[in-house]
Amino acid sequence: MGEKELNLITTVIILIIIIIITMSILIIIILLFHRKEKEKHKYEIEFLNIQNQKYLLNTRLEIQEQTFTQISREIHDHIGQRLTLARLYVNELAPKIDGAELDLLHESSSMIEEAIRDLKSLSRSLTANIIQTDGLIPALQLEINRVKKITQTAIELQIVHDEKIPFMHEEKELIIYRIIQEALQNIIRHAEASNVLICFIFKNNLLELTIQDNGKGFNQDDFKRNRSTQSSGLINLKKRAEMLNGQFNITSSLGKGTTLSFKFPYSTNQNSHADNQTNPA
Repeated sequence: MGEKELNLITTVIILIIIIIITMSILIIIILLFHRKEKEKHKYEIEFLNIQNQKYLLNTRLEIQEQTFTQISREIHDHIGQRLTLARLYVNELAPKIDGAELDLLHESSSMIEEAIRDLKSLSRSLTANIIQTDGLIPALQLEINRVKKITQTAIELQIVHDEKIPFMHEEKELIIYRIIQEALQNIIRHAEASNVLICFIFKNNLLELTIQDNGKGFNQDDFKRNRSTQSSGLINLKKRAEMLNGQFNITSSLGKGTTLSFKFPYSTNQNSHADNQTNPA
């Protein structure tokens, strides 16, 4: 075989190798591009699912707020008015009665008056207007006073902040208000607690909220394994926290109570409710 033939064969082999390498590189590029597009598509689907879940949750909460408002209006416009009318009827009977029956009548009138005040307090706690008019902290103080009045549970509210209590958007404050309302209801129904501590810590653009009780607690391992034990109340707390891009954690043990921990981001370049929100700590 001559030198020309060898050179030709060598050239052909080199060309084949170059073609193979080029094709391999092209195949790798195509596979990487396909993988990237697949991951991008997967991310887009996950993002759309998250957005859809947030939209559904937001819609659900809006419907819930509308229901609360309607119930509040019914309490104020119908039940409250009827109790007020009943109190007037009872008071009109007072001049016609004397002795022990008169004392009983006055006691009945006082009970009706107390029921009217309780219903007004309940009605106000159900509507979002309480956040718009009072702000988060005063609204919580009113709610705590209302709950303490109807239960034997001692509830303490602590607020830790550097300067002024930061202002958050009304929607955020309303969600946090509903979180605490729901947590208190869960404690009253299930925890058998005698003391509850609600603590706000505003620090480094982060709101840390803890709700701690000294109730009967539960076994967290059993709780995590058995989804049926996870009440709708706790699920609602988690979903509400997610609406604020927050974190939610539960710590509990049998006989040692339960602590609900939340972390919410907030902006420091906002105004404050310092003019109408006081620090109860």
